[in-house]
Amino acid sequence: MKATLFCILLVLSGILSAQTIDNPPFKARSGSISNITRIERTPESTRVYIHAIFRPHWWIKEKGTSYLEDATTGKKYKFKGAEGIEINKEVYMPDSGEKDYVLISNPCLKKLKRSTFSARLIMKGIHTIFP
Repeated sequence: MKATLFCILLVLSGILSAQTIDNPPFKARSGSISNITRIERTPESTRVYIHAIFRPHWWIKEKGTSYLEDATTGKKYKFKGAEGIEINKEVYMPDSGEKDYVLISNPCLKKLKRSTFSARLIMKGIHTIFP
């Protein structure tokens, strides 16, 4: 009983500690293949959720040089992993032409107000004020 209660509290503490921004507004971007749908910050990591739309059966590629940059200080948060896509590999789009994936970096500062996402797509002025 105590172990079950402990597990439930542990899961709830992880959920409650996550801060998210859904569909963050931005000032400019260099393309329209990928769109950031959510940014999630936890004490362990910052997760950038991306929705890509491209021609079915053509490939997209996330390079290992992608990062988030604090627009105020210039500090870069390089992505250290991904879910739903392999880094530095041509990934073919499904029949729908849509793919969702997540890029993971070290946790960014809570007071980060504006950032730049730099990959094959550059998004500037992303509103990243966490609640």
